[in-house]
Amino acid sequence: MRRVVAVAALVLGFAPGVATLRAEPRLPALFGDGMVLQRDVAIPVWGWAKPGERVTVELAGSHASAVADVSGEWSLRLPALPAGGPHTLVVAGEGRRVVSDVMVGEVWFASGQSNREWTLKDSDDAAAEIAAADHPRARVFRVQRAVADEPRADFEGKWSVATPRSAGWMSAVAYHFARSLSAELGVPVGVINASRGSAQIIAFIPEPAIAAAGEVFAEDLARWREAVEKFPARKAAHEERLARLAPGERPPEAPYGPSHYNQPGGLFNAMHAPATRYPIRGFLWYQGEANAKRPTQYAKAFPVLISSWREAWGGGEAPFLFVQLAAYNSPKTGFAPNGLERALTREAQAGALALPRTGMVVTLDVSGPDSQEHPRNKRPVGERLAALAGRLVYGRDVIATGPTYAGHRVEGGTVRVDFQPGTARGLAARGGGDVTGFFVAGADRVFHATEARIEGESVRLRSAAVPSPVAVRYAFSNDPVCNLVNEAGLPAAPFRTDDWAGSQERR
Repeated sequence: MRRVVAVAALVLGFAPGVATLRAEPRLPALFGDGMVLQRDVAIPVWGWAKPGERVTVELAGSHASAVADVSGEWSLRLPALPAGGPHTLVVAGEGRRVVSDVMVGEVWFASGQSNREWTLKDSDDAAAEIAAADHPRARVFRVQRAVADEPRADFEGKWSVATPRSAGWMSAVAYHFARSLSAELGVPVGVINASRGSAQIIAFIPEPAIAAAGEVFAEDLARWREAVEKFPARKAAHEERLARLAPGERPPEAPYGPSHYNQPGGLFNAMHAPATRYPIRGFLWYQGEANAKRPTQYAKAFPVLISSWREAWGGGEAPFLFVQLAAYNSPKTGFAPNGLERALTREAQAGALALPRTGMVVTLDVSGPDSQEHPRNKRPVGERLAALAGRLVYGRDVIATGPTYAGHRVEGGTVRVDFQPGTARGLAARGGGDVTGFFVAGADRVFHATEARIEGESVRLRSAAVPSPVAVRYAFSNDPVCNLVNEAGLPAAPFRTDDWAGSQERR
């Protein structure tokens, strides 16, 4: 790690010759006004100064000192603190740096694609949400977009406190998570948001983990090597096209190659690696859209990401909570309503629940009638993540998961579907009426919509078209019409009991 930091310091301009020009000790971007520190763990503080310079740090009555090494880096640890604040962090060397409004509470690292980036100002009920955003204990750090060839020592970004003036520019999901969890726990909550729209999962994974995964990323790496080889010619052609653009004409996307947001490990290097020394409680992940046409690979890649992040943040089994893909259809981009690509990707995502201390939020009900790629209804996503954290991490007595398949029994011409204990209390059809979303198939592997009747915490299925059912699916398509919820209003998770490739539903 020391070698990586030293190399990154040179890349970022923190070389000794540069540090000597700075009278004030330099801190990473995460150590800024309004920051949130993880409670109840030792607090690492690090930065850069003149080589050989002694730096003293003070926080909440505790002091510690360190001497900058030959590369100008220094680091130390302060004792753990309980939740509270605001405190003042003072860093003194030849100069003096003061960080104000420092809170101590719960810190979560969030990443993913554009649905994670999506701001509060562009979400449903934006005006009312922003006007009500007076939550000084809810804070979000926005990491600026960047790509790097090697792990960096720092990134650009700053902390924002949830106020009507700042909340509109926050990630809507991060804001609602921090707001809701802070209210539930009664402590400050900070979210480090390091997201990048359109990015594939390989860009978020450390390069050593990509290499160690073998065949999982073989196709991606072959494509990357070809892109690097052909990049000079493609870049020149791209620049020629840009030069010929007419006024108002939309410029073409830059060619795939060095510094592209889908560079293997590129986003991790630039936007994640600098945070790996910063203590956190757990991870929040909202991605998958860019990989939706490769669900088989995603099923293998997703666990690689989870384990590699846990390793990068010091090992152990830090909680990892993620958002399953919402309903979506867009035939022009290949996602027909009754297609299976996103259903299979949801299934791949759910497979990660086999890993310890993971949790999944279902969002089939947030897309609205238009089933958009970017649902604007972000409040329930953030709140469900907060409820999931409350139950799985903090031991809160809340219902945090919708009805989740546990098993089924064929009884004559009907099928009884059972759900995991605690997830199916108060089963109902959202909005009333009949339960929709269930399909059954016989030996011919043709699925038909079925009558579904709630029986306590189970659902009984019957279809005249399938007198001898052998398989069941629920909400298993790109854009399913489904409405089963529990007493908390949480939607049932999609599932299938078969493994038949290409078998689709007849509506």
